[in-house]
Amino acid sequence: MGDRFLHNTAGQYGRVSAVIGVSILTILNGEDHLIGLELYHSFSLTGIHGDKSIHESTLEGKMEEENLKWMGIGVAVIAIIITAVYHWSEAMLYCQSTGRRGTSVKRDVVAFIGLSNGGKTLIFHRARYLHLIDIPGNDKLRFNYIRNQVSSLKGIVFVVDSLNIQRELRDVSSLLYDILANKVVIKNKVPVLIACNKQDGTTAKSQKVVIKLLEQEMDKLRITRTAALKDGNDNSEEAVDFIGKKGKDFEFSHVMPVRVTSTECNAKGDNESDADLTGVREWIIKLL
Repeated sequence: MGDRFLHNTAGQYGRVSAVIGVSILTILNGEDHLIGLELYHSFSLTGIHGDKSIHESTLEGKMEEENLKWMGIGVAVIAIIITAVYHWSEAMLYCQSTGRRGTSVKRDVVAFIGLSNGGKTLIFHRARYLHLIDIPGNDKLRFNYIRNQVSSLKGIVFVVDSLNIQRELRDVSSLLYDILANKVVIKNKVPVLIACNKQDGTTAKSQKVVIKLLEQEMDKLRITRTAALKDGNDNSEEAVDFIGKKGKDFEFSHVMPVRVTSTECNAKGDNESDADLTGVREWIIKLL
């Protein structure tokens, strides 16, 4: 009898194995089920003395195992809640960036748009105390940025390089046409400021000349764009088929309900005091 007792208890030392299970509570077919994604971990309890009975040790082990089980359930429930909140937040951020929400998107963004090297990034940094975004000049990057931000636009500062306007006239006019013909811009009546930059250059075209050149080129471009839309060769889902007044030469004053204005500016200089962005700042402040 004593030999069997000693054999069962292994003398004064015994080995007790415990299994810690972390279970995830899920809903399946309308009922609660306990899924056993269990992480097993065995450990040894040594030094079991003869003054503690096997019954007491077994009872304590069961109680500890029960506590661990409920603790695992609690941790799993908390993990499920955190995961759900995370995915909900991701979905809300995506919807806000694309404008796909049941309620109206808050429009509080002023975008600086223009070709590369036009000076828009420098203007952006000079006026950085306002809530502004700088749209890249690269064609591929610019398209995605505009598409993602158009629903939240409060206004658009379209930056033109007054020194190189004649050389870049076709590209500048094409980009500006895309903006003014955008259905979301028209629907939200997003105002546009044409900022004739680099006015400090000796060969820079004046604001009046820049606007005249743009209107003449936009008039030509409107003919080809309208024909392309009718033939289904352009993106008619995002653009209207005609901007301005039919039967009239193109003028920015005819682009309704979008209000197009212009100003001269100069962002270049070693410090902010050398730059002249008065017209841009005043226009942006009026939007706030």
